[in-house]
Amino acid sequence: MEEGGGVGGGGGGGGQWGATPPPPPWVSFLQTNSNVQSLTINDVCTFIPNQLRDCLAAVATHPRLTSLQLYKSDRFHFYAQTMADFLAMPSNITSLTISQYPTSLFKGICDLDVAVLAQGLLRNRRVTHLDLSHNAIGDQGVATLVQAMSVHSCVTSLRLRACEFHSNGMSALAGYVRSNKNLSSLNMHCYSQSLSGFRDLVDAIKGNPSLSYVQLHDAGACNDPDIFSELLQTFAQLHPTKVETERIQFGIRRMRILLNVCDDKKIMVTLKFFMRALGGLRPPNPPWGAVLSNL
Repeated sequence: MEEGGGVGGGGGGGGQWGATPPPPPWVSFLQTNSNVQSLTINDVCTFIPNQLRDCLAAVATHPRLTSLQLYKSDRFHFYAQTMADFLAMPSNITSLTISQYPTSLFKGICDLDVAVLAQGLLRNRRVTHLDLSHNAIGDQGVATLVQAMSVHSCVTSLRLRACEFHSNGMSALAGYVRSNKNLSSLNMHCYSQSLSGFRDLVDAIKGNPSLSYVQLHDAGACNDPDIFSELLQTFAQLHPTKVETERIQFGIRRMRILLNVCDDKKIMVTLKFFMRALGGLRPPNPPWGAVLSNL
């Protein structure tokens, strides 16, 4: 395994759960190789809690390991406490991903799991990049998560793609964006069917000068032409002065709004106005560019 290498899961074993199987071979490698900086564990659901605890202890004591990615997070309730305990340990981990595979039929982290995980986040001052994408985190889970992260406000990059929260979750997240002046990157899906969550989030973005990178994916509310139009106008209104334009433009120049765009003249006119407000920035993907050029 090289720097940034990936490894398999724990190999199962142990009844329900019986004797703890030995750690997988990569743990020994990790303990004897001080050059590893990033570790990816696939099929983490195949571990049993005690086995995963031993593996995470090796991660926590590694002198240079700063990035940990755990994939296939189904059955997370079996080892949520193990992960919370790990987060409470002293370690050098600054980047943490716990994610389900996008194509999996199984749910990953749910709201109850977040409540357990939050206990570890309350005691963690190291993690600055947190990715909990492709999990079953709903409105209550987001509220619990941001409450825990707000204690130390050390997370500067947050990814919540393809989770299951809606307007209430977006409003809770907006409160976190508004209060955490260290947050610089936000990447999330927006499944809200109302505009209230969008408004809260836009207001929070406007009030946070450190937030320079935002991605909003699949905004369900924008299937409605009027709501989509209003959302774009709301973003455009973030540029009332030259100073504000220079600051906000830096962030929104890197912002992709991946939305379902109806073939509607009103939407396209508003979108064209929106892009002009950003200094001529063109939409990132066709057919938007072709449609706009014909208006």
